[in-house]
Amino acid sequence: MSSVINPGLHDRSLSPVTVEMFDHEGRVEEYLNTGHLQSLMSEFQKPEYMSAGLDMDTFCNAIHRHISKDIVSREKLALLFMKIDTSCDGHVDWDEFCTYMLVAHEEKQEDKARIQGTQVNTATPLHKSNLKLKSPIKSIIYQPIYSRGFISTNRLITVTEDGLLSVYKSNLTSIKSTQLQLSQKKMQAVSATILPVFGKVAISFTNRTLKFYDLPCSVSEEVCQLVGLSHTVMCMAFYESTATDTLLLGDMGGGVHIIKFPEHRFHLLNATDAGEFHNDIPISKLASDIYMYEVAHSDWIEHITGYHAPGTYISCSSTSTGAIVVRDSTIRKFNVPKGARSFDFSRQSNVLVSGGVDCLIRIWNPHVNYRANAILEGHKASIIRLSIQTSSSSCRHDGETERPVQQFIISLSDDAVLKLWSLHTHTCMVTLQRAYLDIDRYHPITAHYYDAHSATILFANEQLRSISLGRELMHNHKETFTHNQPLTDVKYNPLFGQVVTSCRDSIVNVWSLVSGEQLLKFGPAHQQAEVTRLAFDRSKRRLLTAASDGSTKLWNFNVGLALMKLQSGFRTEIQSMLELHDGRVVSGGWDRTINLFTQCDGTSYYVECNNSISGKGHTSDVMGILELRPMYIASCTINGELFTWKVLDRILPLRQYRLRETVHGCSLFGMLLYDSKEESKNNGYLILWGSGNGSGCLWLFNLTAGKICCEVCVSKYPVRDTAVTDNGQYIVSADASGMVKVWNTSDWKHGLNGNEKIKEPQLFNKWTAHTQAITRISVAEVPIQRSMEYRVFVLTASEDCTCRLWSLEGDFIGTFGQSTVWNIDDLWKGHHRRPSDVAELIRKRQEQQQNLGTTHPIHTCTEFERDYELQTSSFIFQSFKSSNRHGKGVPCEPQDKDNAMQGQPECTDAKPSQQPSFSTTRHRRESTVNSVMNRVTLHQRRLESLPVPDDGAGFRHLECGSIASTPINTLPRPKSYNFIEE
Repeated sequence: MSSVINPGLHDRSLSPVTVEMFDHEGRVEEYLNTGHLQSLMSEFQKPEYMSAGLDMDTFCNAIHRHISKDIVSREKLALLFMKIDTSCDGHVDWDEFCTYMLVAHEEKQEDKARIQGTQVNTATPLHKSNLKLKSPIKSIIYQPIYSRGFISTNRLITVTEDGLLSVYKSNLTSIKSTQLQLSQKKMQAVSATILPVFGKVAISFTNRTLKFYDLPCSVSEEVCQLVGLSHTVMCMAFYESTATDTLLLGDMGGGVHIIKFPEHRFHLLNATDAGEFHNDIPISKLASDIYMYEVAHSDWIEHITGYHAPGTYISCSSTSTGAIVVRDSTIRKFNVPKGARSFDFSRQSNVLVSGGVDCLIRIWNPHVNYRANAILEGHKASIIRLSIQTSSSSCRHDGETERPVQQFIISLSDDAVLKLWSLHTHTCMVTLQRAYLDIDRYHPITAHYYDAHSATILFANEQLRSISLGRELMHNHKETFTHNQPLTDVKYNPLFGQVVTSCRDSIVNVWSLVSGEQLLKFGPAHQQAEVTRLAFDRSKRRLLTAASDGSTKLWNFNVGLALMKLQSGFRTEIQSMLELHDGRVVSGGWDRTINLFTQCDGTSYYVECNNSISGKGHTSDVMGILELRPMYIASCTINGELFTWKVLDRILPLRQYRLRETVHGCSLFGMLLYDSKEESKNNGYLILWGSGNGSGCLWLFNLTAGKICCEVCVSKYPVRDTAVTDNGQYIVSADASGMVKVWNTSDWKHGLNGNEKIKEPQLFNKWTAHTQAITRISVAEVPIQRSMEYRVFVLTASEDCTCRLWSLEGDFIGTFGQSTVWNIDDLWKGHHRRPSDVAELIRKRQEQQQNLGTTHPIHTCTEFERDYELQTSSFIFQSFKSSNRHGKGVPCEPQDKDNAMQGQPECTDAKPSQQPSFSTTRHRRESTVNSVMNRVTLHQRRLESLPVPDDGAGFRHLECGSIASTPINTLPRPKSYNFIEE
């Protein structure tokens, strides 16, 4: 349900926070009625409970007097008590209880009515107008009809070649038609646009004039006209802004006319010239402050639209050089082979799409003109219309615009083929052929328009037609989104079994891990600032959120109630924060300072940071902070520095480590404390992650010795985040390519006591979780019912606006926000599913490899190569790779688990149809060792004393007949390894 917290009573913030609660079965609050609340009030008002309140036992017993234990168990009441007791003092008073119940039940009936009233747009068939004209339609104009500030209905206005102006209803029923009075017999209409602010329509003609007509177009004579144009106007656009409106004209000579209307007034001449020129206004008489002309293209302009501000525009032409021009403070020209006939620009995603004679759709960054981000193929004729459809969330917050949830590209080609594309996956979802649009080749499309409000595309020749894409947008888009914006963090709360996610538009969602249902949504948490990090306090009952404006807030995240606001001295982005053992809070970020907040006892809502007690000394942005033990913390920076501090009444520096002295180009993105739960001396070890030596790496760092004990090259992409299980056996890493990898650190435990060398962790599993970069990951350990064991799950948050749940074995469970719920107690291994966007990405990769057509397939990041590299030295690995000699029985496995699910390997060794057998890592390694022993290639150090010739490839090899007695297990293992990924 939706409710607004009064800032004067609750969060004391500057603006209200919108809270939505989603009711599910089993909530304790649903069983309490008005009579129960009155009885509980009398219980709270007893003299022995007036000062401190009820403790947990008394609270549970009081509710059980009214609700049976069979309906509400004591465990649920204990969770309810901890949700209310945000002060963590072990007692709940009447004010705290009322605050929780007020937020949990306010406007419940209104919210239910709002949800029940929401309807999904359904498909409509192809519509045709009841009026068939003699000449082709040249322009289609959309006229919204406003009622009380909202669009109540709309009208469609068409202009034919011979000057017939017709008005239609939204269902294409003709209302009226008016024949415009043309001064010349061969004069034809070319283009038209509407000026809704002034209630006028502008139409250009072949005699180089621009005429203005009053709406509702019942008069055939123009109000005024612009004459003296150097070329015929081919396209027009009207751009509205808060202060100045702009009319943009693109002519046949490649020039752009910019006419400004200051203060929303339709004045083309000053007072002195108005008497001389009544209807015919020469273009040369327009004042220089309202009129500007510039040449943008060498050929006529096909399409033009406004950009960010008055006087800025985007235009296209059918010339290869400078096919698209983006004009703001500078002029950027985009070269497209054979030119561009249409384009569209999305301000939400800052994406420019173009299409032209070469039948290709190009996706651009409007600030990068030397190459396109993607090219979409599928049309067989010139593209004449492009539109970006943005479906917005139904929930809007005060002062906020609707956020994009789904984005599509709608393209129409000259052969009357309509296609619907996904802007996220770059795949064609729907294709409507010429026969469905009822267009024959002898009467081509002459005009087209896209109505974004109803997702309807209009096209015409001598007859107006429309088709709604509502059903295609709703039913063919199989992706699920957790937030409307890219996610910034995800955290699992083991106390309540909940998952908390945040995104860039400062919205926080609370989910159930067991079912995936949404429990709560509140925001904007920090007004206009982006939520950058999430963290729980030591009691796991409250949530800390950090923002890009330097503020940190403490929340009761079960009701969306702000309890405290901590403001740093510098209003810069916070990257890490935590609550210390004594209740104080430390934070750090772009201000390169460790901020210490001491007055966090809840007596004051606003808490300022005292800069005199802050920790200073970093030379770059602080990326991570953690507590080593009471009064000792550690911090890391983006430039590879590691600091330890002592926290007393101020923060005192202890030691500083520079990892770039040993790791070239080291950049740290975060750190965590590694504890195997078996050795008491393990508290001095940290797990660091980031990039170094040209790849994404993990490091095991010994604080006591001040050195790196182990380095693992994870990927060629930077490691964005890392999580570790409670027992320290598994480490989960995520990189910028959307790949998740699980490492088994069992070998670390034997080396942490200092007696043995610390070995590298073994790669346990990996899979592609997202098609875009992963921002944060989290590990959730859930106890198995009727068992003492735990199941480990992985939570991944990505820039693709989704948060997904996986098992440690890489089995996809679901995406938070999907329509169907899951039950993790019923899920077991072998749950072989994957998201649709990931499956599409894997399919494309397989098609690319199949299209290579080489005799020997390219082996990249396959299991047998990694096993070769683990068991032998790097030069032996290169030997096998260069000579294309693979041992018998060594399977060529796919790149990740997702390909393995399909049962189709990327490459095969013997027969293409033979499927590889996937076994455990240990069995694969043993098979690899046996294969290497059969066809042995020994380490170069072993061969230095033997008279073997150099084969010219940079290494020497020897067949097994000469030294077959050399045991393969005695070969030295490389210190670090790196394998190539696509």
